[in-house]
Amino acid sequence: MGGILEEDLKKRSMQLDGHLDEESQKAIFDFLDEAEIFNMPREKDPSLFELNGVRMICRKALTTVGGKVKQGKSNLIGVLMAAAISKSGKVLDGSVKVLEKGLKVLYVDTEQPVWDVWKPLGRTLRTAGFGMETDWRELGLATLHIKNTKKIKTKLGFINQDVMQLKRILIEQAIKRHAADIVIVDNYNHLLQSMNDEENSKELREWMEGVAEENGCAMIRVMHTNFGSDKLGGWNGSDAEKSSSDILKGRKLTDSFGISYFEFTYIGRSSEMPPLRFRIVGEHWEPYDPQKARKSVEEAYQEKQDKMKKDYTDMFNELLKDGSLNTLDLQKKIFNFGDLPEAVKAYHSGITAQKGCRVIIDEAKEFGIISVTKIGRDAMWSLVTDNINEQGKLFQ
Repeated sequence: MGGILEEDLKKRSMQLDGHLDEESQKAIFDFLDEAEIFNMPREKDPSLFELNGVRMICRKALTTVGGKVKQGKSNLIGVLMAAAISKSGKVLDGSVKVLEKGLKVLYVDTEQPVWDVWKPLGRTLRTAGFGMETDWRELGLATLHIKNTKKIKTKLGFINQDVMQLKRILIEQAIKRHAADIVIVDNYNHLLQSMNDEENSKELREWMEGVAEENGCAMIRVMHTNFGSDKLGGWNGSDAEKSSSDILKGRKLTDSFGISYFEFTYIGRSSEMPPLRFRIVGEHWEPYDPQKARKSVEEAYQEKQDKMKKDYTDMFNELLKDGSLNTLDLQKKIFNFGDLPEAVKAYHSGITAQKGCRVIIDEAKEFGIISVTKIGRDAMWSLVTDNINEQGKLFQ
C-alpha cells in the first residue's frame, strides 16, 4: 500500500481529522474499487451435485458428511460416487445427480479393513450400472487405502509422530496424480492426533482448505457424531460445523414393515432440502419408497411361500409314495429321511429333530399337501388328492 506500514495506517485511520497522504488515500480507493463485489466477474456456480433439487458440494470448499457409527455415512458416499461415474450422471431415480460430466473421484479410506471398503465400492459400481469387472480407471474413480502406512513410512524414514503428516503427503500426491475433482476422506478424524486438540484441528482444517483451493477440488470429509446427539464429535467437530460449506447428517431407520433405510438431512448455505431417503436392495442402492418397499416385501414373502410349498410337496410325494402312514410312522420316516431337501432344512434350522417333524407335518397340512383321515392314536396321513381336505371342502 504505497509503502506505508499497516500499523501506521491504523494510527492514521483513527485520527479525528481523517487526513491521509495522497498516496495512501489513492491506494485505499484502488483497493475499495477492487473489493467492490459488483465490479467482480460472476463466477460459475461451483456446486458439483444436486440432491433432491438442492445444489451443494462445491469446488474449493469443504463438505461434511456426519452420523453415528454404522448409520449410513459410507452408503451416502457410495451413492455420490455412483452418480459421479454413471453414464447418465444420476442415480436414485434422479434424486442424486452431478452437475458436471467427466468428474474424477478420489476415495481415501483411513480406518476400515479392505474387505469393508470393497462392499460399498461394489454397490457403487452396480448402482452406477457397471459390473465388478469394470476397469475403474476408465470410470475416473481412484481409491487410496492409508489405514496402514508402515511400508512407505519405513522407506521414507518417518517416525511415529510424523505419520499424520505422511498421510497428508500421500493424499496430496494422489490428488495431483489423478487430477481429482472430488476428494472423499473417510474418516477425517483419523488424520488427527486428537479430536479435542483445538490447534491440531484448526491446522488440519486449514490444510484441507488449502488443498481444495490449490487443486480446485471439492473436499468431502466423513466424521462421526457424538453418542446420544447429532453434533459432530470433539473440538474438531465444532470447528467442522462452522467451517463446512455444506453438511449432510444421516441416520438409519426401520419402518413398521421392518424395512431398513437411510435418511440424510441437509444443513448449508442453500435452501432447505427434503430428506434424502434410500435403502440397500441386494447389491445396489435404490430410493426408499414405502409403498414399493412394502410391495417388494410382500412379493418376496409370497415367493418364499410358493417355493416352500413346492419343496414340501416334493418331499411328501417321496415319503408317502407307498401309501398312508400313521402319525408315529410318518414322524419316524421324516426323522430318518436320508435326503431331507436343503430348502426344508433351512426353514427349521435351530429346532430339535422331534419338534421339527411335528412342525413339518403341521405346515404340510396347512399347505394342503397332506390330510388326516382319522383323529387319535390311529390317525393316518396321506397325500391330498383332487384338492379336497379332510372336511371335504375345496382347499383354498
